[in-house]
Amino acid sequence: SCIPVTQNCKDTTFTIPSLLDGHEYDFRVMAMNENGTSEPLRSSSSIIAQLPFKPPGSPGQPDVNEITNNSVKLNWDKPVSDGGGPITGYWIEKREINSDKWLPVNLSPCQSNRYTVASLIEDYTYEFRIIAENEAGKGTPSDATKSTKIKDPNASIAPDFIKKLKDTDGNEGKTIRLEAEVIGTPIPDIEWFYTITRDGDKCILAITNATPDDIDEYTIKARNKGGSRVSRCNVNVRSPPKFRLPPKYQDILNYDKGEPIVIKIPYTGSPLPNVTLTKDGKDLTKDKNVSIDISDRAITLTIRNGDKN
Repeated sequence: SCIPVTQNCKDTTFTIPSLLDGHEYDFRVMAMNENGTSEPLRSSSSIIAQLPFKPPGSPGQPDVNEITNNSVKLNWDKPVSDGGGPITGYWIEKREINSDKWLPVNLSPCQSNRYTVASLIEDYTYEFRIIAENEAGKGTPSDATKSTKIKDPNASIAPDFIKKLKDTDGNEGKTIRLEAEVIGTPIPDIEWFYTITRDGDKCILAITNATPDDIDEYTIKARNKGGSRVSRCNVNVRSPPKFRLPPKYQDILNYDKGEPIVIKIPYTGSPLPNVTLTKDGKDLTKDKNVSIDISDRAITLTIRNGDKN
């Protein structure tokens, strides 16, 4: 059955309001005067109520221009096709990298092709996409941005040794170089206990004219606002054995008969030397009354029961 729309149209055109989008309609028109109503003139075919244009196409893939510790700035190109009707705005969506769920960002359409997404979580990784809209509705989403980690570009980054110190052997009288490579933001301060040189991220300690006294564990410490890191190594200096005879042993020593005799003679040399101790051509290392202890700093001779022999 037909539903009357109006009886007051005085012209040959009329706009019919309140049609339902997507519904199919037939229309008919009748002329009226004081003598009555004409036969109806029917529409030649059914008409579907819809806009004369479609939703817009996909916008260009968004570019991420600026990243802070809680926001990003996006910009994008307009769709190649607006669907035949003017674009009324853009919708921005985000998702975390391990999620399939896209979440709306803006509560009302963005009127430009730039937008700052705020309230993001630092150290999280996100993707973003854009949807254009006109009076026909929302179009298809753009391609997503590349994965973007939310991080303040000016934030401090703790030092990290990409090349650590290595245990090093050298020869007495020569130069020993210890080298490490460290990165960090801002550039870390370096602490040694010796003079160093620096070449970019490389830190070099040069031990000139090395002696056995330089045998030790060495530490480099890198520090900045983000924290600190250390790297360690051991340095060994190869050198021939040299005795450092204390003054008291440079004269005659007197002991009581039967008293243990302990003689400690400091020496330098690396690696540990083999020691042979003789008296009157006799090898004392085979004497059961004699013991010899060799440490990395001294040789200790102990005669358990001293006598004149």
